[in-house]
Amino acid sequence: MKNLVLSNNTYRSAVLIIFLIIIITILHYSTDVHQPYYHEIYKILYYVPIILAAFSFGVAGGVVVAFTISLIYTPHVVTAWNDHDMVMLDRFVEMVIFNAVAYITGKLVEAEREERLKYEKVAHELQESYTKLQEQSERLTEVEEQLRAAERLGTLGELTASLAHEVRNPLAAIKGATEILRDSFPPDSKNAEFARQLIFDVERINKVIENYLSIVRSKPESVEFDLVQATRDTIRLLSTRARKEKKQLKHAFPRSKVIVTGDEIKYRQVIINLLMNAFSASEPGSEVLVTIERHGRGENAFAEVVISDTGSGIPREYLDKIFKPFFTTRKDGTGLGLPISQRIAKDFGWTLEIESDEGVGTTVKLTIPLHQKKVVRE
Repeated sequence: MKNLVLSNNTYRSAVLIIFLIIIITILHYSTDVHQPYYHEIYKILYYVPIILAAFSFGVAGGVVVAFTISLIYTPHVVTAWNDHDMVMLDRFVEMVIFNAVAYITGKLVEAEREERLKYEKVAHELQESYTKLQEQSERLTEVEEQLRAAERLGTLGELTASLAHEVRNPLAAIKGATEILRDSFPPDSKNAEFARQLIFDVERINKVIENYLSIVRSKPESVEFDLVQATRDTIRLLSTRARKEKKQLKHAFPRSKVIVTGDEIKYRQVIINLLMNAFSASEPGSEVLVTIERHGRGENAFAEVVISDTGSGIPREYLDKIFKPFFTTRKDGTGLGLPISQRIAKDFGWTLEIESDEGVGTTVKLTIPLHQKKVVRE
């Protein structure tokens, strides 16, 4: 579009220059020589198309127009002023000045254009540098946030290491003693019920400690396992809870095995975390669907585990925060389920993605390559 506008302007300038030359020349040839004042004015008017050509086309355009005017003007000078030597000399000197003005003006215009282009180039480079600085600033901000998260995780690792040593052993002793007390009471007595509740709370505390340890624990051994069977067993484990909460837990799996590489226990932990989130976001009577599909061939083959619900969804402003430790929108949430799941996925080269629309539902996709070498990580 810009080139088209420039072409139109150039065409208009050329037409105007030619028109002015023709009009001024006609006036020269049609005006009586006994009216020298008019001829002086017409001679000066020749500078208009010359300067216009220099501004529009530079040195070449100005000189071409000045030379053309000189050729057109010469016959008039020779025939009309042949008896006036001084006037004829003046006219020839004026034609030399025509060309000099055309050259000087064209040079000045070209120099100005070069300076303008240079400034435009500098401005463009400055804009690019500013954009790059903005991008680098954003990257630095992201790195800073990651370093802060790493620092928090490092502190958390030290705390959980000591916590595991100081708390888990007493918890095991408390649980064992409570189980003995429970067995000494009649099953339907209040004391037995209190003992069962105490055992439940001890297990819950132990599970919270396990969640913290899962974030900082070293990477486990990577082996092959059947994705379909592992997912089926995990769903069976949570089906009772789904029935109690009146949620419809459905699934669609391939009939054949889907062998992947990783840690089956960690994989089940990821599925449990994702299903628990789906249950929490879903109303009674709603559906939670788990599917497994194979895609691609050869080395590019992968399996995709998809968990979708029709629950409350995740607000758009929270989507970039859901994988940060301790971030949660639930009153009873710890904010560790998704960070733990993402950490496990990264450890084994899997990909965890979440798409959600508030008020519509959430879809979680866990992508697992089907051709990975078994690796024992330290």
